[in-house]
Amino acid sequence: MSRLYPDVAQGLIKFIEGIELGKYVSGIETGTGAAIDKEGNAEMTSLTLRSFLKVPTLIYNKVQVTGGEMWNTEGGTIAKVEPDADSDTAFVLTMDIEDGDNIELQVDDICKGHYNKNGGFITSYFRVVSVNQTAKTIRVVLGDNEAVPGGVNCAPTAYMNIARYGNFTNEERQQSQYFSSSEQRISLLSGVDQYIIEPKHYKVVIGSVPEALLPENNPVSGRASIYLDNVIAKNFFQIDKDNEIIRTVRDRGLWSAIDAVTNPYQCNAQYQDEVYHNSCKYRCIVEGTTAEPRYDSTDWLLVAGDTTLTLDIESTDGETFLVGQLSTTLTAKVKRGITDITADILVGDWSWTRETGDVASDTIWNTDHAGCGNSVTLTNEDLAALSGRFICTAYVRDGAESVSAQVAF
Repeated sequence: MSRLYPDVAQGLIKFIEGIELGKYVSGIETGTGAAIDKEGNAEMTSLTLRSFLKVPTLIYNKVQVTGGEMWNTEGGTIAKVEPDADSDTAFVLTMDIEDGDNIELQVDDICKGHYNKNGGFITSYFRVVSVNQTAKTIRVVLGDNEAVPGGVNCAPTAYMNIARYGNFTNEERQQSQYFSSSEQRISLLSGVDQYIIEPKHYKVVIGSVPEALLPENNPVSGRASIYLDNVIAKNFFQIDKDNEIIRTVRDRGLWSAIDAVTNPYQCNAQYQDEVYHNSCKYRCIVEGTTAEPRYDSTDWLLVAGDTTLTLDIESTDGETFLVGQLSTTLTAKVKRGITDITADILVGDWSWTRETGDVASDTIWNTDHAGCGNSVTLTNEDLAALSGRFICTAYVRDGAESVSAQVAF
């Protein structure tokens, strides 16, 4: 009976053409076993590393991925940590720096680092107090527990990735950007001069906006949104629930015939101009119109203002006459709000009627004065009775309504 012993090599073993382990079949979904070819390309089911993975690019199914937070700022990876003999809260960090590269951190930089330890993350916040490019080290001091987020600060450790996100004294280094999968947001920070990031430090947020940046009873809480400290844009488009563009209404002030030519009024997919004219507000509905805004315009929509119809009658010789001495001309004027629209009413849309109590005689007078427009001349023959009244009625086709007034003698 033979005994099986594991193969043990006391020296270097070279596999010139590569190596295969188990029943090797290539493939991401259906592959088995493992292999390393002579070019150094490896394929296997899983890989466990006890310290760190150092690669130029990490790709998963041709998609670059990262977990937790990714900072677009200065930083690096700690290779070694040594307590500083001069302080209980100071450490000398040897950085993992390639030959020829320099440490990008500077004095007073505010830094944070994450490290996965025993299945959980520890976080360290510290200030850079000195940089030694020759030794590839930085000296840092931990922030006090009460000064850091969460109220608990941990010492830095080897293999921890650190990032600068502010600076206590240098305003030019108080900006940074980060992507956070846990917070579900992309943020741009500015003015960070302390460990705790406050609402005033957020200048741009894309994704889940921090509640502290939103007003009470806001409609976007918990929804993907964009927060911007300032907005400068040439074009802005908003759509409704049906994906139709909502036009931006622009206040162009008082209507101007000159502006209508030199700076045309707009009504397009993006803008719709509004103007004020004769105490009313109009909205442009025809791009580039030079027409004057009116209550009955086909190029403008009346959106606000006094549109009440009124009719006034003026008498050339007053309204008081001695018996048998009636001689005057009555002229009617119609206004919509403060706008005189008398000239817009057709001749056939005016009517004058007389009421004296003599129905038969009044009917004859009414017939004789049909179609005289907005003006009628009266003499003694028009008022045989001792008293009476004359009524003018105008039919306004815009809005299909009538307005009337009367004069009594």
